[in-house]
Amino acid sequence: MAEENILQEILSRLEKIESYLNTPGGPIIHHINKYRADILSSIRRHELTNYSQIEQYIKLTSILPDATDLPPLRGWAISPDVCIKLYRHVVSVKPEVVVEFGSGASTYIIALAIKENGKGKLISFDHSDDYSNKIQRTLESAGLVDFVDLKVAPLKVWDKSHLNKNANEDVVWYDDTLVDTVGEIDFVFIDGPPGFLCQFSRYPALVVLNDALSKNAEIWLDDANRVDEKEICQDWASTFDLELEFIPHEKGLARLKRKDNK
Repeated sequence: MAEENILQEILSRLEKIESYLNTPGGPIIHHINKYRADILSSIRRHELTNYSQIEQYIKLTSILPDATDLPPLRGWAISPDVCIKLYRHVVSVKPEVVVEFGSGASTYIIALAIKENGKGKLISFDHSDDYSNKIQRTLESAGLVDFVDLKVAPLKVWDKSHLNKNANEDVVWYDDTLVDTVGEIDFVFIDGPPGFLCQFSRYPALVVLNDALSKNAEIWLDDANRVDEKEICQDWASTFDLELEFIPHEKGLARLKRKDNK
């Protein structure tokens, strides 16, 4: 009798599955339609984002005095919308010393703005010899090499006792002995190290540089849409008493400055 009951239960479940597949609007059809709608919505959002960035790229090339050597702006690179904001900020504020973590398209943009200003220096840190060499060639081709001090700084395990969060793994960051030599800093742009290397990979930047920042210095962090980067910026703002603004660019941009710097 027990075996007959089990068989009957199996047959009953099979009949339900069959009815779901054959009935318009049944549970399985409902979920399939929902996933289809979600996928189509995601594709539309992606298309709108790409279209927006194409518009921003066209605008960027009309703003820059010479963009013939502009590096690619997709993938890991900063987006065109950030490029425009970055270039305009450096041209407007005219910082004497700019420090950057993670070289690339941003290096080119900042150097171009410094050249336009006629004064200033960019000190750019990257952990990759190959990537640094590639950026160096771009700067040479564009006539911007005199405005950038490109430093290869190997990544080392960082002392997590300075981290106000529980990290699940070692935090790696650039060699502090190189970073300590930059002097007073007017502007910091952070786009490295890569987030996939470890949790809170960009947290050390402000811990190391805070005492070297000039009174009116600003700190910008790219990829601020990511969870780690949001937490990093919120912790910086609290720890160092900074004003924090999240700017809704493609990948998110965080802007921090001292609260008395309005």
